[in-house]
Amino acid sequence: MTSAQDWLLPAMGLVLAALVLWLVGAVGWVVLSILRDARRRARHPPRSFSHPTLGRLTGEDGFWLGWLGHGSAKLGVSLWGSESAPDPAACQFLDRVVAELPALEAVARRRALEGEATEATLGPLEGLTLLGPEEIEFDFSDPSHPDGCWHVLFKSGNAENLSYSD
Repeated sequence: MTSAQDWLLPAMGLVLAALVLWLVGAVGWVVLSILRDARRRARHPPRSFSHPTLGRLTGEDGFWLGWLGHGSAKLGVSLWGSESAPDPAACQFLDRVVAELPALEAVARRRALEGEATEATLGPLEGLTLLGPEEIEFDFSDPSHPDGCWHVLFKSGNAENLSYSD
């Protein structure tokens, strides 16, 4: 008869070897994935598009980012589109928003102050995000909290929702 030690030690060795092989394979898969993504980014740098109002937009993953002069500051703007260009409807909507920006900003401020925001926590307008046809979000900084931001969502011209993120 054989004792338990005669077969237990070789079995444990096989299990340990299998675990080591699995770990090496998992680490190799992660490293290869990182290298593949780095190569993909190098082959496909962010795209560029010239917009008449915003100037140069950069696009990645179907979203396009640009800057709009707003008083003495720059206002970050993002809009949807394809991999090759912003959506034409988004550009037309953006042109309408820019034409009405002072009035829309005033409505957004009133909506924020009717909600939880106060004069002390509602800072300057910092960004606009076109979320869809007739949907835009105004982003206001919060001077009392450096990472805080008030968001006012417009749908079809109406300020409908106020939210906060930090």
